[in-house]
Amino acid sequence: MVQIGITTTTMGENCLISISETTKPTHPKYRKHFSISIPKLIRLRSSEKSSEPKLPAGHILDRIRGEEFSRLDEAGMVYLDYAGAALYPKHLLTKHHRFLEQHVLGNPHSGSPASMVSSQIEIQARKEVLKYFDVNEDEYMVVFTSNASGALKLVAEAYPFGEHARLMLSEDSHNSLHGMRTFAAKAGAQTDYIRVHDSGVIDTESFNRIVEGHGSQPNTTKGLLVFTAQSNVSGVKQDLDLVKKAHTLGHDTVIDIAALAATSRVSLRKINPSAAIVSFYKLFGYPTGIGALIMKKDFAEKLRRPYFGGGTVETVQVPGLHVTMADGSRRFEDGTINFLSLPAVIYGLQFMNGVIDLVQQRVRELMEYTISSLSTICYKNGTHTVTIHGAVNPSQRGGSLALTFHATNGDEVDCGKIDMLATKERISLRSGCLCNPAMAAILTHHRQEIGQIGENVKYSDLLEYLGKGSIGVVRISFGLASNQKDADKFVNFVKSLAKNEALD
Repeated sequence: MVQIGITTTTMGENCLISISETTKPTHPKYRKHFSISIPKLIRLRSSEKSSEPKLPAGHILDRIRGEEFSRLDEAGMVYLDYAGAALYPKHLLTKHHRFLEQHVLGNPHSGSPASMVSSQIEIQARKEVLKYFDVNEDEYMVVFTSNASGALKLVAEAYPFGEHARLMLSEDSHNSLHGMRTFAAKAGAQTDYIRVHDSGVIDTESFNRIVEGHGSQPNTTKGLLVFTAQSNVSGVKQDLDLVKKAHTLGHDTVIDIAALAATSRVSLRKINPSAAIVSFYKLFGYPTGIGALIMKKDFAEKLRRPYFGGGTVETVQVPGLHVTMADGSRRFEDGTINFLSLPAVIYGLQFMNGVIDLVQQRVRELMEYTISSLSTICYKNGTHTVTIHGAVNPSQRGGSLALTFHATNGDEVDCGKIDMLATKERISLRSGCLCNPAMAAILTHHRQEIGQIGENVKYSDLLEYLGKGSIGVVRISFGLASNQKDADKFVNFVKSLAKNEALD
């Protein structure tokens, strides 16, 4: 059996985080260790008690920034696109590569010694995912996918949509969620959209009307609600009690936690969804190309795959049409899963488990500081340089901030121009629709125009219609390695635009 584990030993101001691989747990000669030194306050659970004096959260994260993300300062880079991809801590690569160097891992679809090593890693990885998101394997299973989008597609193509099983989405959804409606339409099901306010917060009246069965199919009371926990555009954290309400009304619920989990601890036990989807690079940067569908076993029984591939079946009749699907997670994993990346997923989750509460606190502080600072920046004539979008209540904000920039006369400035100017200052941010066209349109007051788009309209056609060079917002997002200097650099960048009237 191969098992990856973390143990801690206090050494002065630091602790050694020992990552171990055990091939024979009963004999010490089979045990190998390697370790890194990181600040001693990093704990596996925030609830665990420590007799050591506690350092301020900011000090701990600054130490981690210096040891794990020194490449940022060495390159003079300000990274503000954590909603696009988290940055990986240096030790994650070191540990993963060393593990691969020291072990022989074969395709898990076999019983060979090398395959058995991979199979044991796979088992532990599934357990680590369930543990991190606070659910147990008696109720939930983990299906490894290529990413969060792949998990959504898997659900969409297998869910029993029909005349009496509709799809419910929020207007504020990533394109990967909107894409699910093609499968619903093919099955004769309607898609009902839940309205969001201009701030990005869900309109609870619209939500209640839809989930209570007063949407496009009034006689339909059951269906699939696919819910975005945190907007990838505005950073708004939605009320997760709405998911519980939909569940009590008999709906199946899938929650997209890809953005939320990057800067917040997520307990699926408390939310109780039918399923949740996530991409691991959104949490700890590496590896890309692997995500998970975490779903209840009774929900999995409802799904009927339209395709079977290697590893998903027990028997296949050839020639003929009979096929017996595999049990559990295997029936949903076409072909060979990304088993070589699973050790990195284990390491990454264990690392995040120790820092996520600190990251959440720091991101909240950086967000409050940045909003407060940006709101006071004006041109000489008194015109505000930026409009800050999103929820008014700080508790409803995650790690992302959507902005619209203005010229001295108040006109909106092409978001692509801001991206270009930021690049010159070595600031990495995002601009545009961010794969969420409805929310970008709502924030920039183009809801009506987007609603009038017809078939085969290209992006260039839409720009011409609106008379714009680009559509969308400027988004900055904080995350795992963010610090005060990053926020200061961006605030000073905006101040320089205002002082020099650079956007006219």
